[in-house]
Amino acid sequence: MYIVATLAAILAFGVFFTTTSYFKKDMTAEDSVRIDEHASVQINDKIYEDATLSGIVFDPLPAGSKVRYTIPMPDQEMNKPMLTLYIIHSLARVYLDDELIYSYGEDKGEMKGYGHVSFPIEDRYIGKQLRVEYDVLENGEFASFEPPTLTDNGVYFYRNNADKFIHQYFLDMALIMLSLSIAGVSLFFMIRDPEMSRLVYLALSIFGMGLWVMCNYELIYLFTDNLALKGYLEYLSFYIAPFFFTLYFADDFYHREQTFRKYVYLGILTAQGIFIAASVMLHFTGTLHLPRILPVNHILIVTAFAFLIYMSIRSLRKKEYTHKPFLIGFLILVVFCMRDLILFVNFYYIGHNHGEKYESRMLSGVFLFAISMFIDFFSVHTKRRAVEARNEILGHMAYTDTMTGLNNRRKGDEELAKLSDNPASNVFGIINFDLNDLKKTNDNYGHEAGDKLLIDFSTLLADTFRDNCICCRMGGDEFLVIIPDESKVDTKALLGSMHEACNKINETRTPLPLSFAYGYSTNTDSEVAGLSGMDLVREVFKCSDKRMYDNKMAIKGR
Repeated sequence: MYIVATLAAILAFGVFFTTTSYFKKDMTAEDSVRIDEHASVQINDKIYEDATLSGIVFDPLPAGSKVRYTIPMPDQEMNKPMLTLYIIHSLARVYLDDELIYSYGEDKGEMKGYGHVSFPIEDRYIGKQLRVEYDVLENGEFASFEPPTLTDNGVYFYRNNADKFIHQYFLDMALIMLSLSIAGVSLFFMIRDPEMSRLVYLALSIFGMGLWVMCNYELIYLFTDNLALKGYLEYLSFYIAPFFFTLYFADDFYHREQTFRKYVYLGILTAQGIFIAASVMLHFTGTLHLPRILPVNHILIVTAFAFLIYMSIRSLRKKEYTHKPFLIGFLILVVFCMRDLILFVNFYYIGHNHGEKYESRMLSGVFLFAISMFIDFFSVHTKRRAVEARNEILGHMAYTDTMTGLNNRRKGDEELAKLSDNPASNVFGIINFDLNDLKKTNDNYGHEAGDKLLIDFSTLLADTFRDNCICCRMGGDEFLVIIPDESKVDTKALLGSMHEACNKINETRTPLPLSFAYGYSTNTDSEVAGLSGMDLVREVFKCSDKRMYDNKMAIKGR
């Protein structure tokens, strides 16, 4: 997994240097003119004359609003001029004087998206009036103007934008490739290790964040200039990512919790899942488009993060918290978000700089947060694996006979108790074994020879009853084999094989040969008819033990 992360990082650096070289080679410092002054603006019935577009402040417009502005084209001549407009969930028509030169969208009830569009115009634009008309399609989205821009030498907006945000592009591509690489490998290993599912959830969440940032920074223009597709990717990734992020903590806050907090977590996760399904259904039925449901997603995100922080602080106080990297990463993200929020308020509400672009640093916060979450997973996963390994060793010691390596009496008793839950149609069997001459071996040849006798018999027993059987040493020279499902085992054939293997061992074994007595009984024997549950198991055991004792007496009487 660490190798995959390293390779993804190397690939990201490769993309970074490749794209940097491309833009350095092909991009030149082109002239651009912002068309902002002396505009005549009409917003529904309200008219502004000789206005500055970026300085007009108005309340967010309802769907169905009509917006139009006319503004003189600049006197500066340009070679292969390109005009760039900013469209916000609207139909747009662009005229030079009264000639239609560009239109965007058709009113089919579909989401049109938002962002910049660039298109070439004729170089005979000087002295003409640029008229732009918008038909607003979404409530509360159109709230300001970004003045159009005229660019020299046929340079599209996305090229200028990519050159400006090349470092953000690198960070975002690194984030996306890292998350996809880890998700792909984790899906493969999930078959063997279900714990990897948590890493898949985390990777999908980080991928959603990266995709959202790519759309939000308009870096998506490097791949497509389709505003509607950009809108779908941006909103859906922003809606889906929090769900997988919350799901990442299911093991901690649902499976391990026993209080009401478990159901609070389940309620938040369920609400997020329902929101995703409802938003898609409402959008494609034309009831509510994705932008209109955005406030609900904000509420769900705040609620989920508030709960996660609460649970984190609670666990820290109890000194049982394992997600410290998450908490650090989250605080870093909050700092970056607060920085962006302050700048946003200053630019758009205090300074009224609607035509400006403030320098956001949120991607850096998202990147650091994503790295902290991956560190969190590997840290928690490593600690959990260490605890599981220790518990497995302790469990093995608790249920294993140290001399023979077979299951001990405690394990035997637990497996016998499990037989009481078997359905009546299931046939189970119990074989009691008693090793002969253990005391004689200890008395005449010493305890070392007695131990060797026990080990040799245990090996014979384990080699014979390997599949679908449970072999136990119940103490001293007493052994037990439990067969939970007789349909999977040919018990009589195995007992015959055991005798043959024993005779072969005795050809070379000294000082005493292996010898054993056994008794075999099942829950279908007549002696246990009419019984059920634990009473049935006890009687099958007693019947097997009695048959073993009868067999032992028969051997001694030979």
